Amino acid sequence: MKTELIPSDYQGWDNLLSQPLKPKLAPEKTNKPETFDLMISYCHAQRDICHRLYDYLMNDQFHVWIDKENMYGSVLESMAEVIERSDVVLMCMSTKYKESNACKLEATYVWKRKKKAIPIKVEEKYEPTG
Repeated sequence: MKTELIPSDYQGWDNLLSQPLKPKLAPEKTNKPETFDLMISYCHAQRDICHRLYDYLMNDQFHVWIDKENMYGSVLESMAEVIERSDVVLMCMSTKYKESNACKLEATYVWKRKKKAIPIKVEEKYEPTG
């Protein structure tokens, strides 16, 4: 059975890649919920590389969200909220990511909400199949 993380008819990649990514220099101090330049979506099997990516982006002044600690309450609701408050979702693709039900739900939610997403291969021998 072939599983598609992102539908083959998705048209957002060219539009996304043609626009430069601009970091926010500091979170705005308002009563509004915190927003992020980027959210990193990853499978915990690739935790180390994804957390290094997080550190690198933060050092470059991007405001980034990553699940560094165990989340409390409804994980699905929390993830949906963070996706909605992020400008772009970095999807750290790997075999484990593709097999993870939680990652599939995140990827599907990103697509359904028509959020900008950038897939990044974080597993050397991983080859996307659909």
